[in-house]
Amino acid sequence: MMNRQYYYLISILPSLLFEKKTPVDSKQFRQLCSDHLNRKDLEALQGIITGESQDKPLHSFYDEWNIWDRGLKKELAIMRASQISKRDKGLIPPLPQIDNKHQGLINRIMEAKNPLDAERVLAKARWNHLDKMEFGHYFDFEKIISYALKLKIMERLESFDQAKGGQVFKSLLESFKPDSKAFST
Repeated sequence: MMNRQYYYLISILPSLLFEKKTPVDSKQFRQLCSDHLNRKDLEALQGIITGESQDKPLHSFYDEWNIWDRGLKKELAIMRASQISKRDKGLIPPLPQIDNKHQGLINRIMEAKNPLDAERVLAKARWNHLDKMEFGHYFDFEKIISYALKLKIMERLESFDQAKGGQVFKSLLESFKPDSKAFST
């Protein structure tokens, strides 16, 4: 069965550029899609946008993306846990071996100056992977899935507030000081 082509919808979607202000938000994007997608594609897209579809297959393009993204996150978690275990021997069980598929990227993330920079490196890698996946998909549903995932990446980056994050970080540090209320009896 051939994928349905969405020439009009894709041609009216504003371009997304990495780390530039998103020209459309998720709500506007969903409204555009609800006006132009067939029912089956719209239901799949809703699951992708809301994240409800993490464990059930919705579309082969998304499933491929999800496998790649989960693999990267798993490898990153293993690397971060390994860094903790080097500092605090015995606090966590032995870690599985990382498969080195994403080793260079993970090293760049781990070497970031701060969590926000690490998040930007991760977001750019995710964006680039979507660029590779969408090659050859110009007006089909796969292009729309890629657009939705890129929109989620950009909205996540836009949601970070450096001042607010700094305040939260400082309050967390304060809660771990021995004289804090968290340690009082």
